[in-house]
Amino acid sequence: MKINVFSHQLELTEELKSYFERRLLFAVSRFATKIQSIDAGLIDVNGETAGGIDKRCRIVVKIAGVGRLVVQDDDAEIHPLIDRTTDRLGRLIGRKLDWFQKSFGRQSASGA
Repeated sequence: MKINVFSHQLELTEELKSYFERRLLFAVSRFATKIQSIDAGLIDVNGETAGGIDKRCRIVVKIAGVGRLVVQDDDAEIHPLIDRTTDRLGRLIGRKLDWFQKSFGRQSASGA
């Protein structure tokens, strides 16, 4: 599983990158054998001069035999944004793999 964490118009410190990667791994580790790649980005939509809910987290996951899944959310604060988006990603992957198993009779990544 390849993970690519990037940012646009937002400083991505080593601490923030490490935090993001840890949250991603926690959310998807049980599906690791099915995931080919994860592209995870943090974006400051309005740039440094504007405030408010202008931070965006977008995660694109490529899953073998299933395709691409995308989760995106916005917030004013980075850490709660990362937490919420990675949690949503884990739930989405679980639902998608369960649906895929029921529809096509294949075993899900969770072994169910």
